[in-house]
Amino acid sequence: MFIARLVKVSDLDRLFKLTKTGGRGLTTMPKSKEELADRIKWSIKSAASSKKSPNHDSYLFVLENGKKLVGMSAIYTSVSREKPSVFF
Repeated sequence: MFIARLVKVSDLDRLFKLTKTGGRGLTTMPKSKEELADRIKWSIKSAASSKKSPNHDSYLFVLENGKKLVGMSAIYTSVSREKPSVFF
């Protein structure tokens, strides 16, 4: 069964492995494990916030099939305010 949920710190190794199998299509994901860990922390901090108007927040989601991570997606609350951005 597929389940979409917010990322957890314990997902780091499996998520990093997934980013390595995604090829060139994952243009906006961090390339290093440290950067990915920072992105996970940012998502967890954003989800724990009680701000009424999120700003510069990120919500990273994973798609699980059993114990395997098979996908990911993110929502950014402040994109393209200072410069153009392109996401595929």
